[in-house]
Amino acid sequence: MRLFKSVVLTLALSLAVPALAQSRLFGEVLAANLTLSPSFTLNASVSAGATQVLGPLDARVNLGAHLGGTTLVTLGADALYPLPVALNPGRLDVGLGFRGILASNGSDFALRVLLGYELPLQSDLAVRVEPTLEFQGSVAVFGLNLGPRVYLR
Repeated sequence: MRLFKSVVLTLALSLAVPALAQSRLFGEVLAANLTLSPSFTLNASVSAGATQVLGPLDARVNLGAHLGGTTLVTLGADALYPLPVALNPGRLDVGLGFRGILASNGSDFALRVLLGYELPLQSDLAVRVEPTLEFQGSVAVFGLNLGPRVYLR
């Protein structure tokens, strides 16, 4: 079993490292993460990711915080797929992701679907707008992410 795990890990790394070498790294600050339903809240999150990690798929990880009635920290990951829509300037993508939620009164996880629009301002700076629909247990949460994306190389 240990040999099997080592082979799988080696295979995964051999596929991932060349993919990251060809991709473009980015960082995001989604400071205006608004939850519109079922209640109004404002969160801040920081993301890091890479474009074209696996074929056309972009991947990112994010860390978020909310200070309000309940203090919570979130850790998540998203996969983004660019849509073949001719937008000039701009880029449209759809995404699927998950978040682990650590709150002062417990923990939970959420699955989310998003639609993202990226408007380039310069060659390595863009603004992103992302309406999201998140499913946390039996609750559906509609939100809106807004913030800059900086490409690192």
